[in-house]
Amino acid sequence: MLEKMIRSQTAKQEQQLESFLARHDAANPFPEDVLLTADADYMGDGRPCHRMDIFRPREAKEALPVLVNIYGGGFLLGKKEVNRLFCADMCRRGFVVFCLEYPLVPDVDIFTVFRALTAGIERAAALAPDFGGDASRLFLCGDSAGAYLCVYLAAMRKNAAMARAAGVPPACRSFPRTSRRWDSSPACFMALTSEAISMLKEKNVKSVLVSIDHILPEYHDAFRGVEGCYARAIEAIKERVSKKISTTIGFTPRIGGSH
Repeated sequence: MLEKMIRSQTAKQEQQLESFLARHDAANPFPEDVLLTADADYMGDGRPCHRMDIFRPREAKEALPVLVNIYGGGFLLGKKEVNRLFCADMCRRGFVVFCLEYPLVPDVDIFTVFRALTAGIERAAALAPDFGGDASRLFLCGDSAGAYLCVYLAAMRKNAAMARAAGVPPACRSFPRTSRRWDSSPACFMALTSEAISMLKEKNVKSVLVSIDHILPEYHDAFRGVEGCYARAIEAIKERVSKKISTTIGFTPRIGGSH
């Protein structure tokens, strides 16, 4: 029943998103000084959910750092084209940008998403020199659910147990075209436990971000696939506040809907 409701609501949001993109792209032309290679297959299976767009400056005098962008949408919604102008803008600011498509929930579980994106990032690093990029300077960025995925992917590269649970290599393999390794900005993910909060305090961490997917507990738990996840998050937030750790709560936006 809940999955049917989620699929129905997501289908409506997809229609609204397509309508928005058509109006937005018509009003905001793609910049002429950026070259776009669209729909490169990063897994070799021909599936639309395993494609990426590649952005590079029309004129670049030296190898540029590489930015891998992962879009948001609550893991249920979204497409790489939503971030096309953002990626073009970052390209104009001095990056070779790879924007990855990925499979969405509930068609797959979150671990399938992690494995697909890991393959996409490795493929981006391998292709970077062909597009004027320097894969030894590779960064991840994302919005909303995309930011969540960036943090998890970076954490899995450092945490062997977490990587094994997701079926992701715990450390980067050598890429076909470079021996350097990718990482994200300094960040980590940890379970919301009393022990973790105490450790944060001991490490002098003064602020944290908590992502909530819906103000209704049953929807949040359904999005995360973990019963009781919302309640545990709220209790952890209260404990963080009691320990005087500044806590920002981020909600995933819903196009055409409300929390």
